[in-house]
Amino acid sequence: MGRMASAHEAAWPRHEFTVEEVERMAEVGAFDEGPKVELLDGELVDVSPQGPEHAALHTELGDRLASAYAEAAHVRRQCPVRAGSRSLPEPDVAVVPGNVRDYRARHPEGHELVLAVEVSVSSQALDRKKARIYAAAGVPVYWWLDVTARTLTVHEEPSDTGYRRTSVLSAADEVVLPGTEIRWRVDDLL
Repeated sequence: MGRMASAHEAAWPRHEFTVEEVERMAEVGAFDEGPKVELLDGELVDVSPQGPEHAALHTELGDRLASAYAEAAHVRRQCPVRAGSRSLPEPDVAVVPGNVRDYRARHPEGHELVLAVEVSVSSQALDRKKARIYAAAGVPVYWWLDVTARTLTVHEEPSDTGYRRTSVLSAADEVVLPGTEIRWRVDDLL
């Protein structure tokens, strides 16, 4: 993340971006150079580069989810999800109904997802903030896999102000894949 703004800098005018503005900027290559960013609550936020552990875990989880949902959905890895007019987060893994080609002309909207997953090795504060964004966008289930704490937080029942139901599962617990009867041990995801 960037540095903290001083009290004087906080008074400087800022430009809040919309999804449409950021999509146009991406189309012309504005983000081809420099750090990776995500649009969250109208601000472009720097996203930390992935370490090997993060990359391996989200790749393995994406593969497992793709296999589990092979008949009903597809898996997108670090691809944008439209979360209202001011947020375009890129979950580590998202399970989206239908075919990949269904989304050639647009990003899926939050309420269309089956599941969004963030894997945190060093990005806990940002991924915690994303829970509110995903809830407001109607993402039905958000998993936050905190590798450091060895927990999986399952957020369900989205509302405009956050998720109504949140469960923190330990490594020894099991989680049910949304819309299935498949159960996985959290430890197997870590």
